[in-house]
Amino acid sequence: MRALQPGEVGVSFLTEDGERDILLETELKLVDRTVHPGEFCKRAIDEVQSGVVIDIHVKSRLEHAISREIVEGWKTLDDLMTRVDAEIGDYVVFDDWVGQVGHSLYATTELTSLLSLQVIEV
Repeated sequence: MRALQPGEVGVSFLTEDGERDILLETELKLVDRTVHPGEFCKRAIDEVQSGVVIDIHVKSRLEHAISREIVEGWKTLDDLMTRVDAEIGDYVVFDDWVGQVGHSLYATTELTSLLSLQVIEV
């Protein structure tokens, strides 16, 4: 593969023939770049050296789920607060779903393996 020019991206398709190509950045949309501790990684597919992900620090830009108002600055998990209670009228977010508590209910929903949300209204 030749040296990349500004605005180009080297793409490796992980198929049997290992097809590789050079595409323009404008032709692609990065959907996800997920890495987890313990995974192996390389700077490039051709690199001899590899490494192991040992820690991850994520910063995000936030947008209000209802009003679409942008929250200023970059935020980390330490900047957020987890609530485990909800009252009538509160908005509740789960994956890509946003809902509003509208009546009395008692339910426990497993959100992830680390967090469960218990909604109780008496």
